[in-house]
Amino acid sequence: MGGLNINATGVKCRSIKTGEELHFNSQADMQRFFKASNHIFISRRCRGIIKKPYLDEWEIAYEKDEYGEGTAESTYRKDFVNKVKTITVKNLETGEEQIFSSYAEAERYFSQKPRSFSSKASKKPNTFIYKDIFQITKNY
Repeated sequence: MGGLNINATGVKCRSIKTGEELHFNSQADMQRFFKASNHIFISRRCRGIIKKPYLDEWEIAYEKDEYGEGTAESTYRKDFVNKVKTITVKNLETGEEQIFSSYAEAERYFSQKPRSFSSKASKKPNTFIYKDIFQITKNY
């Protein structure tokens, strides 16, 4: 089975009754296998939020984790959290400097139109000047 999402994380399940183990490229693939309406039952078990086997038979884990190892701080979640990007925006007229977790947050704070900072960021170096007023530094 091949997942279409390039960011998909492999998952696996093992029957506690037969020992059969199945591997999937994504949660969506596993969801289709079990004919479930959504994949929340997978992610909650992978993160250790739900400890009970699915359908009282299937242990579920991320491909790189051991069964029963999942916690709210699983290795998958830590990888995701470490990828959080921040930006520093300095108003060159006032000298005010702030760190923001998103471009949208910075745009609201400095009363700029939505996507005014973010639309320029992908085309600029890590530090750039916007409208000769704002110095924006990408912290990622």
